[in-house]
Amino acid sequence: RFRGNKKSTEVSSTPAAKHPMPKRLVNAMKDPFNLAITTGIGLAVLGRPVSSLGFCGKAIGSLAQAQTAILFLLIGLKLKFGGDRPKLCLQLLLARHGFVSLATSIFLATVLRTGDAARLAAVLSSHAASSIIAFGQMSKVSKEVDGYDTELAFDIVALSFPLTVLLNTIACLAGKRYVDTLPIVGTGLLAMSALLGKIGKS
Repeated sequence: RFRGNKKSTEVSSTPAAKHPMPKRLVNAMKDPFNLAITTGIGLAVLGRPVSSLGFCGKAIGSLAQAQTAILFLLIGLKLKFGGDRPKLCLQLLLARHGFVSLATSIFLATVLRTGDAARLAAVLSSHAASSIIAFGQMSKVSKEVDGYDTELAFDIVALSFPLTVLLNTIACLAGKRYVDTLPIVGTGLLAMSALLGKIGKS
């Protein structure tokens, strides 16, 4: 299920909307993503790079350089390959990339008709992996709402990274030929998703 039902557990008698604004802002800033985005926007408005923050800026830079490696390490430790879940995740991801490829091909044909570099950049952007940030938000919602499978969502995010790398590598190697045949690529990905769904069924 993509949308859940509210849990039947008791909730606070004071609705969240009636909390004082300062308290709501403080609670929002407790979220690392909200804090990072807000701080980044503030620095951008002031015209100050992160490096201008001295020791704190260097620490943030070091964490930024290490986050990808740490993320992949955590994904490798948590990802589950047993059962039918990997096949389901791959089926969903192939369908996602298939539909997005078809939509991107329409965009290229109607809006971005010229500029090989720009067209390739648009295709590479359309191959973006599933967001770990969205997974984090879903994990929080799942504490209050039934029907969300956070383990399945994590596996989808984990498998989307290597699939994105594979598609972008092929796109960069093929270049203009890949962009021009994007409708065929999208149709092929949808066909692979449908075929994968048939495997193992009686």
